[in-house]
Amino acid sequence: MEIEYELREADIIAFTQYRLRHGHGKRNPVLVRRLAYLGGFTIMAFGSWLLLHDIILLISFLALAIISFVLYPTYFDWLIRRKVTNTYRDPKNSATLAPRILSANSEGLVEKSGMGEIKVKWEVIDDLELTPTHAFISIQNVPSIVVPKDRISSGDFQSFVNACHEKIKRGAA
Repeated sequence: MEIEYELREADIIAFTQYRLRHGHGKRNPVLVRRLAYLGGFTIMAFGSWLLLHDIILLISFLALAIISFVLYPTYFDWLIRRKVTNTYRDPKNSATLAPRILSANSEGLVEKSGMGEIKVKWEVIDDLELTPTHAFISIQNVPSIVVPKDRISSGDFQSFVNACHEKIKRGAA
């Protein structure tokens, strides 16, 4: 079973966001940072109130706490987009966005691209999770391979996914 597809920067951005929000064994960094900003600005608000008795500072820091809590996910997504875009402007990195072939055989997955060939055995593949736009394959509890559903140029995506699910279940058993 084999599919051919091409990665783009948007796929890497989606992969990075997915990996950060769904990484196994890690806390959600967006939520942790949101709560840290909320707590930090709240402590500063009440600390400034206790020391200076200035209502304007209290209100200002509380407003910053609320604004940072509400707007941090948007800022975080903007940071990811900027970092990925800057990374793939380099010609060395942009070569990794070349067309690739991902095939599932009896031993595992084989990914071929202009950069080379990677083989992964079924025993180390933990999960294949589907989103509306992508499929993410986790290797040893770390999302590692991204497949954009809308850019498969050859092969049947659903048959590939079914074959992978069957092999992953057997590998885990």
